[in-house]
Amino acid sequence: MLTMYLAMLGSEEDRERFTLLYEAHEKRLYAVALKVLRDPTRAEDAAQQTWLQVLRNWERINALDWDSAAKYLVVAARNAALDMLKKERWNTSMPEDWDPPAPEDGQGEYQRLVELIRSLPEAYRRVLELKFVEEETAGRLVLGAGSLYGALNTLLDKGWIAPYGAEDGRKKAYQITSEGQAAVNKEIKRLGEVLDLAQRITGGKRDD
Repeated sequence: MLTMYLAMLGSEEDRERFTLLYEAHEKRLYAVALKVLRDPTRAEDAAQQTWLQVLRNWERINALDWDSAAKYLVVAARNAALDMLKKERWNTSMPEDWDPPAPEDGQGEYQRLVELIRSLPEAYRRVLELKFVEEETAGRLVLGAGSLYGALNTLLDKGWIAPYGAEDGRKKAYQITSEGQAAVNKEIKRLGEVLDLAQRITGGKRDD
């Protein structure tokens, strides 16, 4: 595959840089995809898609320093694998070994629904999360699986969220940090100022 990839690059300098990246990260990208897909064949496909994406965006990636390029590759491989899951899950039936929790005495309908959602396999919970975001924003924000995962990684890198509790298999939970809450408050204030300014300009009245 490396020979095919190199044939898509125009200069010897680009081919040498790409070869260094490929040899350093080939196994890592496959491992990232395999962790998501749990299937060697599909993981290889996701890794190949990642390298093709690198080639399509080569000018931008080639300008990155080594560490930044490595981070980009990992996120791209994970997103490629998640996008494959997203395309396949619509034709995937619920796992036969899924065992929904039994209702507890005195448990309300809302809490029962929450427990059922939490018990779903991660791939199915992701679909509900993405659908929830789309409906709550009236379609203004439509996230793909890769976009959501990339957003979580960005929030983690910024220190705005942190892992919460112990991991249960592939299920992960996060909580907002003090830095994240401060960022949220700052953004809410900024949006309020933008709204006040727009209403002063247009003569509208703000509904509190």
